[in-house]
Amino acid sequence: NGHSGEGIVIATSPEELVDAPLYTAGIGWRQEFRVHVFDGGVIDFIKKCKMSAETLEERGIVPNTDIRSHANGWVYAREGIELPAGMGELAVLAVQSLDLDFGAVDCCIDKSGKLYVLEVNTAPGLDDSGTTLQRYIDAILRKTNV
Repeated sequence: NGHSGEGIVIATSPEELVDAPLYTAGIGWRQEFRVHVFDGGVIDFIKKCKMSAETLEERGIVPNTDIRSHANGWVYAREGIELPAGMGELAVLAVQSLDLDFGAVDCCIDKSGKLYVLEVNTAPGLDDSGTTLQRYIDAILRKTNV
């Protein structure tokens, strides 16, 4: 019921645990991506990156590496990035396993190179530049032969 890291408690010992409906184990990931899937294929991907030092300073943000949300100094970027090998296929499988036609899959890769699916967004937000929106439009038009 939250977003942007709201309500997350990081516990490093049993004494720090709080009563919660959900617990997860930390992964210690190296890189995080959002992979947009439509009709069994990857149509777009972006990488979560730390905001520039200037932006962080202007906003008075100290980046948090445990909770990578916008409020903690993280944004999605698309310039000069490559999707790690196998991540596109993993994202497609995640969407297909939920019997969906499309989804935005949050994935990460840990320090040893292991891939993880964090979640599948069934109503994904689209980037401000309109690039992802246009890629969905193009994919839908291709599928419907319009």
